[in-house]
Amino acid sequence: MPRRALGPAAAPDLSLRAPLARHRARLLVVAALGGYFGLVAGLGGYARWGRIGVSSSSFWFGDLASVTSAWECARRGVPVVPANPCDPFGRPANYPRLWLLPAHLGLGQGDTFALGLALAGVYLLAAVLVVPAGERLLGGALYAAALCSPAAMLGVERGNVDLTLFALVVAAVGLAGRRRLVASALCLLVAALLKLFPVFGVGYLLRRARRLGAAVLAAFAAYALALERELRQVVSAVPQGDRFSYGIRRVSEWVGAHTWSGSLRAWDAVLVVAALVVALAGARRVAVATDAPRELDLFLAGAGIYVCTYALARNFDYRLAFLVLCVPQLVRWARQGSRLAAVAIAAALGALWLDEWSPLASPAPPVLAQLVLFGALLTLLAGLLRAAAR
Repeated sequence: MPRRALGPAAAPDLSLRAPLARHRARLLVVAALGGYFGLVAGLGGYARWGRIGVSSSSFWFGDLASVTSAWECARRGVPVVPANPCDPFGRPANYPRLWLLPAHLGLGQGDTFALGLALAGVYLLAAVLVVPAGERLLGGALYAAALCSPAAMLGVERGNVDLTLFALVVAAVGLAGRRRLVASALCLLVAALLKLFPVFGVGYLLRRARRLGAAVLAAFAAYALALERELRQVVSAVPQGDRFSYGIRRVSEWVGAHTWSGSLRAWDAVLVVAALVVALAGARRVAVATDAPRELDLFLAGAGIYVCTYALARNFDYRLAFLVLCVPQLVRWARQGSRLAAVAIAAALGALWLDEWSPLASPAPPVLAQLVLFGALLTLLAGLLRAAAR
């Protein structure tokens, strides 16, 4: 009998494969986050977070409680700087006055838990969106390693308001990529008014619209001058210490202890100037491609914040979360053959992981990683500036 003709083979269903392949790195990061929080739960939950390097306690979102308690005092007309009597730990409110505005909404310490969960959700969503569409799995794995690090998760555990600023900076960069530069500038300015340091991320805006970036800097300078006294009080209320922190001062303390006992501020200046000289010299040998505008904008924002905060003051490690903004561009440069970018990735992971990892008793590894990262990012920024000046 003649064989019955077979119809055309059914075409494979590609309707889902293409989107999945395009977002495989993001899906890997989401899976890593799910595994991470599953591990936290398996180890005993929030109070046992310290088992994987994140300083923790049984008190949920302790840093956010400083803000919500300040709202309660503000409604009663009780000053919260230089002391906050409403705070459960007696800490002063070390935030600008803008953070007291939600006091009119009737919010207080009873809302800390819900607000902390919402804050963490917004931060993690913004962080996942940073991963470029079409990124390879290796890039996604490196990004997941940075995002799931103890330093990046320290802000989540404490409910620190820097997570809000992270989301605002990501939104500002995203708006710039859509040519909504005025909205982007306003978003960045709001972040800077809320907590000062985001202004160091203005490099992406200066690259796209120099006058608009200058306007943001001018508006911020006017704000800082108008509230100079209040901001000085706020800055002086911020605790300073080497534990869970980064900054050039940690290097200055080590250098000062092993040489002549000079002013730590003088050592800060000497070390920063020396790093700048080395970076400017090294920039001549650095080739930096600028073929990925979105990743470059994220890098300029994240690297600017890290380099400037490192040089000017000691900062708690949760602010290292802004380093994840640098990862996509660093991965891209490393893939193109940049050894300096590869060094920066390794140093960033060291900075994000080593300081909170309790088995490492010596402070030398994290401090060295932070210093190398400072030099590498400074050199890459100098290389970009040199390329733009051509």
